[in-house]
Amino acid sequence: DKYGFELKSVSGSPMSLMTTEPDFGFRHDNGVKAFLQKYGWKSSTNSGKVVFYGKHSVLQENKKSKLRLVLDNWDPVQNLPIGSGDPNLLLIDRKDRIAAGWSFGHLSSSWSHKHGGAMFVQTKCSIIRDFRTYTFGPVVWSGIGTDSIMLLKQISLGNLYIDPGDSMYGNSSPHPRTQWRISIGRGAKGDWSRTLAPFYFALSKHRI
Repeated sequence: DKYGFELKSVSGSPMSLMTTEPDFGFRHDNGVKAFLQKYGWKSSTNSGKVVFYGKHSVLQENKKSKLRLVLDNWDPVQNLPIGSGDPNLLLIDRKDRIAAGWSFGHLSSSWSHKHGGAMFVQTKCSIIRDFRTYTFGPVVWSGIGTDSIMLLKQISLGNLYIDPGDSMYGNSSPHPRTQWRISIGRGAKGDWSRTLAPFYFALSKHRI
């Protein structure tokens, strides 16, 4: 972060916006290890590794985990809160048990703190003589101002989703990675303007 701006490198799609962990539900109450033991599965490339990954959105159940994302107390038609309770986000299993939950206050605080101002910098990685090198630019997108309802609207539309990368070897400490991601729209050809604009009051594109 720099000068109050969240700095994000943009090298391709999808792109991670934040890594906010849940604040209630099974994962929060019992820990990541117990969560992986209950909802994870053995890695296809390493039998000693348990993993939990894949796109989880409000649009459909994830076929691997059998979990689905639900936005509680939300009208999907009007794409607004219904006013009968907080619009909490729930990751639930087929028995409607909450595997992980993000309260409205927790998610809002994390989003507003990180993305009140954000800079997305075009990045390219190259391998030169066995060394990894990075170049930045020439395009930068800057987002100014946001609120939690803008965030939830994009979750409700399926544009923002959870794409975790949790893993654990044997009985070792787990490596949690709850990634909240977005994907660039079709035909965008590397221009994130249309994808990022709904998250901010003002979005501008610059060349550096």
